[in-house]
Amino acid sequence: MNIRFSVAMTGAIAAELVDQLVRNDRQEDVCLATYSPSSGLQRTTAVVTSVHRPQPGERKVHGNATFTGSYVVRVAELAQQRGEGVIILHSHPDATGWQMMSRSDADAESSYAYLVHELTGKPLVGMTLAAGDVAWSA
Repeated sequence: MNIRFSVAMTGAIAAELVDQLVRNDRQEDVCLATYSPSSGLQRTTAVVTSVHRPQPGERKVHGNATFTGSYVVRVAELAQQRGEGVIILHSHPDATGWQMMSRSDADAESSYAYLVHELTGKPLVGMTLAAGDVAWSA
């Protein structure tokens, strides 16, 4: 059987994420969220449950955006307490449509995937927001 993977979120969570990730200065931004897994016969879905904005010092915006390991650990520990997983989200300011992962995007996600899995028991999910037309890729 071929299992498909997807992500779902409410309109309110989507609006909160857009508010965090789309910047007036047209730079990329990042944030973390938690998800609850939902499995059916042919699909597994990460249902976004809450957004966890970075606290001061947990991320830097410099054209691209980076975040600290302590930010990931903070959110992963919270997710573990709730029986949830972690989503890393970032934006591409002028992009539209489906976004392929760049080498730096893949490196950033893979550097935290093992840590998140060890802390939560769930896979890390990565998402990108194409800010030009508010299209999500996961």
